[in-house]
Amino acid sequence: MDKEGDEQKAKKRKVVVANYMVTIATLVVWWHEKHIVKEPYLDFKVAREIYLRRLYYGNNRVCVEQLRLNKHCFTVLCTNLREHCGLRDTRNITVEEAVAMFLYVLAHNFKNRTVNFNFIRSGEIVSRYFNIVLRAIIKLGRHYLIQPESEMEGYEHEKWEWFQDCLGALDGTYVKIHVLLRDQGRYRNRKNEIATNVLGVCSRDMRFTYVLPGWEGSAADGRVLRDALVRSDPLIVPKGKYFLVDAGYTNSSGFLAPYRGIRYHLSEWTFCLFKKRWVILRDASFFDVKTHVMIINACAILQNLIRVEQPNDPYLDEVDAEMRRVQHEVDDEDEMEDEDEENGMEDDGPNNDGGVNAVNENRIRTVQPTSQWTQFRNALARAMFIDYQIRQGHHGS
Repeated sequence: MDKEGDEQKAKKRKVVVANYMVTIATLVVWWHEKHIVKEPYLDFKVAREIYLRRLYYGNNRVCVEQLRLNKHCFTVLCTNLREHCGLRDTRNITVEEAVAMFLYVLAHNFKNRTVNFNFIRSGEIVSRYFNIVLRAIIKLGRHYLIQPESEMEGYEHEKWEWFQDCLGALDGTYVKIHVLLRDQGRYRNRKNEIATNVLGVCSRDMRFTYVLPGWEGSAADGRVLRDALVRSDPLIVPKGKYFLVDAGYTNSSGFLAPYRGIRYHLSEWTFCLFKKRWVILRDASFFDVKTHVMIINACAILQNLIRVEQPNDPYLDEVDAEMRRVQHEVDDEDEMEDEDEENGMEDDGPNNDGGVNAVNENRIRTVQPTSQWTQFRNALARAMFIDYQIRQGHHGS
C-alpha cells in the first residue's frame, strides 16, 4: 500500500510541475510578444498626408479619375468655398481634405466605411464633413446655377441658327434613391425603379440653369414642369423665348416640342455627362431622400463649375463618342408617355405658388397649347426643310 501511495504522489508532483512549466512558458511568450517584439510604427497623420498629396497635388489624371475634376478646378472650388461659403480649415482637417472626401463619395458612390479607411478618418468625421461641404456647395449655386433671361451672347453655332430665341433645352431624368417601404409605390416609375423624377434645364453650352429634383418617380414629366413654373423659386421662361423639349412634353408657348419620332439631343448629352461623371446618380445611395435631393443639386452646381474652369473635359469626349453611336435611334418609350402629361392641367402637385403671380409678370406660368404656337413650329420645320433641300441640291451639283 505504501508503495502505491508513493507512486500516486509522484504522479501528482509531475502533473503540478508540468502545469507550472506550461504557465511559465506562457508568461515568457506573452512578455516577449508584448515588450520585446513590436509592430512597425505607423504615423497615420503622415500616411494621410501622403495619400492626399497624391490625390489632388500629384498627377492631373489621378485627380480627374478619383475626384472628377482636374487640379486647377479643384483649387478653384476650394477657393470659392472659402471666399463665398464660409468654409474654413480646422485644427484637424483642411478644406481641401473635406472637399476631397465629399467628391470621392459623389464620384464613386462609396459608403462611409470605405472613405473612412482610405482617408484614415473616423466614420463620424467623414459623415459630419460630408454634410458641411454639401451645404456649402448648395450656397455656391447662386454663383454657378443662374437662369438666363435672354439667349447667350457670343455663343454662335450652326446648329442654333434656326433657334434665335431659344434659351436651351429642358428634359426629365430618373435618379435612383432609397425610400421607406410605405413610400415606394409613389416613387416607382414606369421602368419599375424606385427613383425621383428630376427636371433639368440646360443652356446651349450644356450648363445647368435650373434643376428641380424630389418629385416621385411616378409623376409625369409634364406635371413636374407645371410645378416648376409656379413654385416660389420658379423656372423663368420670358415671353418671346422658349426651351427645346422632347415629345413627352406638350408643344406650347415657351416649350418647343418636336414631332413624334424626332428627338433633341442637347439635354440627352447633358444628362449623360451628368450621370457618367457622378456615379452616385446612377445607383441608389444610402442617403435619405432629402439629402439625395441636395446631392443632385450639388452635382449640377459642380458640373457647371467644371464646364467653366475645365474646358478640356475627358468625360465630355467619352459622352460625345457614345451619343454619336445612338444619335439616330429613336426611343420607343417616348411614344408611351401618359396622355395625362398633356391633358392633366388640373392635376396640381406639391407646389408653392403663393405670391408668385405678382412677380415676373412678363414670364410664362402655364403649359397651354395654342394654334399660334403650332403654326410657329410648322413654319419653322418647313423653313428648315426647304433650307436642307437647297443645301442638298448644292452638294449634289
